[in-house]
Amino acid sequence: MHLVEFDLDFSLLIALLSIIRVGVVKKLSSEKEEENGDYVPSTVTKNSTIVLGENSYQKKDYDLLVKILLLGDSGVGKSAIMLRFTEDRFTEDLMSTIGLDFKMKMIEIDNKTVNIQIWDTAGQEKFKTITKTYYRGASGYIIVYDVTNRNSFDHVSTWVDEINDHGNNDMIKILVGNKCDLDGRTVTIEEGKELARKLDMPFFEASALTGANVTQIFHESVKSYLQSPVDY
Repeated sequence: MHLVEFDLDFSLLIALLSIIRVGVVKKLSSEKEEENGDYVPSTVTKNSTIVLGENSYQKKDYDLLVKILLLGDSGVGKSAIMLRFTEDRFTEDLMSTIGLDFKMKMIEIDNKTVNIQIWDTAGQEKFKTITKTYYRGASGYIIVYDVTNRNSFDHVSTWVDEINDHGNNDMIKILVGNKCDLDGRTVTIEEGKELARKLDMPFFEASALTGANVTQIFHESVKSYLQSPVDY
């Protein structure tokens, strides 16, 4: 058996393995593109054709690449939010994310074609060493909790600390209470709003099941990035 060497760092290799695990990459470009001081994985090289799940992105230029990280405890619905936004569908059969998962979507906003690159991070403690490497260079962070899981709400401050320690605190952070369609909530909307006020974040309650507020969350992330003083 012959081993093939790839010119990839360890964290990028883990991310690509996560994508391959769900059987979604049909074509990979070997080129690397540098963006905001970090390498953009070859799967998102401009002018490459990419198939992620049922999504196919043909050759198309864009004005701006925005990298968004989804953070939060395991089981809060980060993958479901990403799937709802990128493919406008919901499934209860999603596997827990191992390391990192990744999807893209092109949108038009403020007369710009924006390529939103969404990184879905695993919430389990054992994967934090891997996911921490992706905090740096992010254009924004979406912290998700489950309105029916009090512990996930109580852990929001921990995720904020992770961003402060490993990411860019100047970038937009959005707080999202997912699964607002369910009965048996243990976190009120008022509590969510108050925590977001204390943390100086926009706040949304959302439902990956119904799609409520999911698009608005990502559009808010992009608009805030466009209005930020960073040189994009």
